[in-house]
Amino acid sequence: MKKVKIYSTILLCALLAACSSITCPLNNMVRVKFGIYNAAQKVDTLKDTMTISTHRISGMDSVLINRDVYITQFQLQTSYANECDSFFMNITDEYNISTIDTIVVKKTDKMHFESVDCAATYFHTLTGVDYTKHSIDSIVIRNKEVDYDSKREHFRIYFHPDN
Repeated sequence: MKKVKIYSTILLCALLAACSSITCPLNNMVRVKFGIYNAAQKVDTLKDTMTISTHRISGMDSVLINRDVYITQFQLQTSYANECDSFFMNITDEYNISTIDTIVVKKTDKMHFESVDCAATYFHTLTGVDYTKHSIDSIVIRNKEVDYDSKREHFRIYFHPDN
């Protein structure tokens, strides 16, 4: 009888501990993923140097990617409060000639609830993309839903053939 009480107490403590442990995500930021493609719909490598920055609500500019080269894909962090995010892409070729394009990602925000103990999280639904065409040929939305899945490609970006 004493053993049953001890086992019951241990089981009850284990169950209570399991119910109170919260598994909040360590990084609750969501990102949009761009894949770089050529005109033949094949994955391509951007050989030029790319820097991407954005202008935050606080008034500060923030560099998201700094002088990346030989890339086939990249991810950009999205905001929570804006209906659209503006990204400024600076492409510099081997002759040190730079072109700057602006990418405006339009989205709707959806609050995502994990637990009352976790920080607020927002997922997004992409509604459109506008861009300038200095070095970019086109951008196509592939997947509209943005969440924690970092493997999902949201956009395909096509550069002019000389990049």
